[in-house]
Amino acid sequence: MKKQLMIVGIIVILLTVGFSGCNEETKETSNPMIIHNFHVTPTLIEIGGTANITWDVTGATTVSINNNIGTVSLKGTIIIQPTQNTTYTLTATNVTDTVTATREIIINENGIISDEERLIGIWDVLLTWEGKNFSEQIWEFHSDYTFVITYIFHTEVRILGSGAWNITNNSLILTYTDELSQPQKTMDYVFSNNYNTVTVTDTDIIKAVYIFNRQF
Repeated sequence: MKKQLMIVGIIVILLTVGFSGCNEETKETSNPMIIHNFHVTPTLIEIGGTANITWDVTGATTVSINNNIGTVSLKGTIIIQPTQNTTYTLTATNVTDTVTATREIIINENGIISDEERLIGIWDVLLTWEGKNFSEQIWEFHSDYTFVITYIFHTEVRILGSGAWNITNNSLILTYTDELSQPQKTMDYVFSNNYNTVTVTDTDIIKAVYIFNRQF
């Protein structure tokens, strides 16, 4: 009888260890390595100017950035002061994979950078309305003073609007065709922080706040 109980106990232990191993394996495979963001802001600086590098990675065992920055934490922000046009590469690794992301910073050797030059580029935009994330958008500002807003909501991707922009007294004025509702609309956004990472309140929609982060 004791021998039978001992055998049953061993079987139970083996089954427990086996299921535990399965759970660990499932846990590993359900936590993929992802670079959620890797930004250099601003991407255009004056000689002697500084910029910020920010990143957020999950599922990696090691994260590093080239150009003598070295190994970094999974999430963070550092200040850089490059002396020439430089491409920064973030490399994330774990036991099974390696993923990378790159961003370039350009040194303007022609003097002071205008507000217009700071704004040109592609931006990730998160709209928060009454404390809830309403949608994501991609804003593209072009050197000919035109822009396009792409709307992303779950699996839906479509053009939200396009038109022309100008800057007056740190205020970005957009005049555009709204593809979702009104045929013509003019919005007035007040920016801060040199058009790098900015929060701007939409006065046309109560409690709506846009968070701008330069994509590249």
